[in-house]
Amino acid sequence: APLRPSSMVSPPRGTASSPQRRSRSVAPTATPKPTTTATPQAVTFTGGIKNPDGTYATNVCISLSPGSSCLDVTGPTFRVTFSGKIGQSVTLYFLRSDGTKTYKGSVTKTVTSTYVEVGVVLLKVQ
Repeated sequence: APLRPSSMVSPPRGTASSPQRRSRSVAPTATPKPTTTATPQAVTFTGGIKNPDGTYATNVCISLSPGSSCLDVTGPTFRVTFSGKIGQSVTLYFLRSDGTKTYKGSVTKTVTSTYVEVGVVLLKVQ
């Protein structure tokens, strides 16, 4: 029988014709976490307002920034509603004038729900 070149010889039975392949372990693709953006919604802050002498204050302007228009003019308790987001830090400013003296106060709270109790704000003479 004629001899065949070794490249043409069939491998013996039970052996692979090519080097054995090793199985690769592939890490599963991580599922990206959805990003959550706080949606603006109506938020209500409530509390009380006192003068420096401890008496309850009336005719107090409440605003979201010094010198801006009043959300409400109220006292001795207040309830103001505005657009806010959960996790947002909000400062309310309080201003009252009796004609001779000006009284100011502020309170900063983080919005944790649509209703935030801020406690009693004590006005100071300016």
